[in-house]
Amino acid sequence: MATSLTIRNLPDEVVATLRQQAESNGQSLQAYMADLAERAAKQVTMREWLVRSEQRKAEWRMARRPSPTPTQILDALAAPR
Repeated sequence: MATSLTIRNLPDEVVATLRQQAESNGQSLQAYMADLAERAAKQVTMREWLVRSEQRKAEWRMARRPSPTPTQILDALAAPR
């Protein structure tokens, strides 16, 4: 479902610049602003990027950890506790 959005108190120079950019892209101001908002919403924030990076590093470390051999497992089970 589409939602309408109103942006208030933009300086006239900002609106004029956005209108020029929209026209140079062959778009209405409304379509241009909708495209800008969609692109901004899809961008990954630095915080999200860092969290994902840490998750990938942890997954990589786990994937690189060698599995114990059957002999090591049996030795560990037989070891006194």
